[in-house]
Amino acid sequence: MLKSLISKSFSFLVQLPEISNREFFYIALIIGVGGIYWETLDISENISPEKFGFVFIFLNIGVALFYLILISIFFQVAFYWAGYPVRGKLRSIFLLWSWTELPKFLFFLGGFYLNYFLPGFLVNLFRSWNLIVIFGVIILIFLVWYFFLKIQALKFCYNVSGKKLVLPVGIFLLFFIGFKFLLSNTIEQGIWVRMADLRIMNPTLDLALAKKPLLWNPYLRIPAVSIRNTNYKFRRGEIIGYYIPSNLGKDNFFTRFFPSPNYIARVVGLPGEKVEIRKGFVMIGDRALLEDYIQYSQMWDQSPQKVSDNQVFVVGDNRLMSLAKYPGGLIEKRNVQGVITRTGQLMFKFFAPEGE
Repeated sequence: MLKSLISKSFSFLVQLPEISNREFFYIALIIGVGGIYWETLDISENISPEKFGFVFIFLNIGVALFYLILISIFFQVAFYWAGYPVRGKLRSIFLLWSWTELPKFLFFLGGFYLNYFLPGFLVNLFRSWNLIVIFGVIILIFLVWYFFLKIQALKFCYNVSGKKLVLPVGIFLLFFIGFKFLLSNTIEQGIWVRMADLRIMNPTLDLALAKKPLLWNPYLRIPAVSIRNTNYKFRRGEIIGYYIPSNLGKDNFFTRFFPSPNYIARVVGLPGEKVEIRKGFVMIGDRALLEDYIQYSQMWDQSPQKVSDNQVFVVGDNRLMSLAKYPGGLIEKRNVQGVITRTGQLMFKFFAPEGE
């Protein structure tokens, strides 16, 4: 029954008299860009980090479209090198591959709906093994549907099936993995943070973790603009990702290039300033900061500390946790991995909403 339902999602495609059908073209384009849209958000922010709103949306639509075109070219080259005819099939594989993004498009649309209209959905999900199992089955169904459509698209476009698909798909994967590696080391950036450590920023997760460990502290990749080996000028209020060398043991080649674990916190003190926390208020000199992002503050104090030219002073938004409970306070600039982008902050809010 499941196989029949999944097959029907492709039947519309294989029954088309010709691939140039105008309605299919627009439908496939919307689904393809919609399915890729979330993958390219951090790429677009690194290209234009100061732009958000309609300008940024159209920019990311263009990036997603280019992403799809590039994947189509990879397939053309892969099947050509494998010895199959590819002439005149670039447009076909582009439209077919766009159509196969339907499961991802629906999955992310559903995830966005749940997070927006049911605050705390993901946090509550991880509290119950029954819900985890149900959600896992749903993900499995979507994955089967997703890969089924991909295979059917390749069969329909290149008239190749079975073991004959292994070589061209293998060549494509080499291209794609190399492309992703290039992206991750240039434009597309991110830092990995343990979900358990996200409670530094949000008390909702702290409440969840008090009841049950969050799936043995898995990691969440948060989009960030890399600032390592640059003369970046920090700004008050921005969220950064950083690591603590003392937690890693001796500083060596491995720990410099593969630092872990990372933490996230908000910059409140800049180089040259004297920072003090007095009855829960952050004081810069004799002036208290107005921090509308604080969540559940408590009356704890931190003695005055001078921020040197090579440091920043960071504190989490979850002020139920004092600096003694996590590696906050004075942070060396060289240990900062990156600045969390607007998209990263949006994803973080979806994962850990402000309230339940």
